[in-house]
Amino acid sequence: MTNDQLESIRTARLQLLDHGDEAAAKALDWVLTAEPSGWRPVETAPKDQYVLCWWSPERIEGAAWDWDEYTPNLKHWHYMQDGDAPNNAPLYWMPLPQPPEA
Repeated sequence: MTNDQLESIRTARLQLLDHGDEAAAKALDWVLTAEPSGWRPVETAPKDQYVLCWWSPERIEGAAWDWDEYTPNLKHWHYMQDGDAPNNAPLYWMPLPQPPEA
C-alpha cells in the first residue's frame, strides 16, 4: 500500500469515529495494522513504553508519551533524542526492535 492509500484509510477511519461508527473504524484498524511495513495508526500506540513514531518520511524517531512541561494535565508525544515535543502529532508507530545480541 502506498503512503497516500494509508493516509486515505486513516482519514476515513477518523471520519467513521467522528460519526460514531466504531465497528467500521475497527475494521480499518485491522487493515492499517496488517500493513506489511509494520506501521500502525498512532491512536493504537501504547502509552506506557517507548516506540518508533512516524511524523513524515523525513522524521522517524523514538518517542515517548509524556507530560507537556508547559501545559499542566496535557500529555503528548516527545522525541526521545532531545525530549522536544513536535508541533504536530505523529501519524504512525511501531514497536522498537529488539537490541542486537552481543
